[in-house]
Amino acid sequence: MNEFLSRLADLAYEVFGVVMPGVVAALLLVGWCFALGPLVPVFSAGVIQELTLNGILSFVRSLTWDIEIVVAVPLLAAVYFLVTCCCGWPARQGTVS
Repeated sequence: MNEFLSRLADLAYEVFGVVMPGVVAALLLVGWCFALGPLVPVFSAGVIQELTLNGILSFVRSLTWDIEIVVAVPLLAAVYFLVTCCCGWPARQGTVS
């Protein structure tokens, strides 16, 4: 029973301490890009084009099942590793736990 509870605690940490802050940070980044409007290409050095709802919907409609997986897996990996690490490091104040 103790092993089950410890695994449950590890899972809870993974979900609430790593994944959720990363998803929230990613949503805030997308919201920030929406708020910038036509200034997005200026701030991103032309890497990201202006985000509009019609542009995103047309992109999503153009995806097929195979391409959706190819897009979703790296996006989830980026949210999980990059954004969550960027949120977790300041929370630990730079110390290794």
